[in-house]
Amino acid sequence: GTITGPIEALMINGRANLDIADLAFLEPFVKRPVRGGLTASIAGEMQPLTGAFDVLIAATADHLMTGEPSVDALTGASSALNLSLKRSDDGLELRRFKLHSDALDTTASGKLRTGEGQLAFDLALDDVGRLTPDFSGAVTLKGSAHEAAQGWQAELVGTLPGDAVLAANLITPRTGDT
Repeated sequence: GTITGPIEALMINGRANLDIADLAFLEPFVKRPVRGGLTASIAGEMQPLTGAFDVLIAATADHLMTGEPSVDALTGASSALNLSLKRSDDGLELRRFKLHSDALDTTASGKLRTGEGQLAFDLALDDVGRLTPDFSGAVTLKGSAHEAAQGWQAELVGTLPGDAVLAANLITPRTGDT
């Protein structure tokens, strides 16, 4: 990595690659059983004085086990994460979020800024029975949300087990408004 610029415009650039065959060494720190391997590439830049950053993360995990049953049910034999995130004077921009495993496919993108924002996402779960014994079957959910004058508005559509269809429009009012 490199550090450049005068102190008032300090810029840190870097890249890191990880290849961890067994995550078990983390157990004493996270106080739960952790297993599996992780390979990751992280690249980005940061301006510490302004809080601005631009980061790219690509990671894959093999047979990841976290000790949390709901997470472990979703990771499977192979999991992959792809993330592109930027924070600047224009706000926080999630350019790309993609999480894929044997059980789950999800993507998201969006932009947040004080008083305005938008988010879009897609989620597909092969079997909700991985998370609850009460139901089984595939679940899909697609949605978008944006911040409006009265608060956040979201539109959701999806499919649920038993040929059920979900369609919803949600509004969450702004907090602190009188």
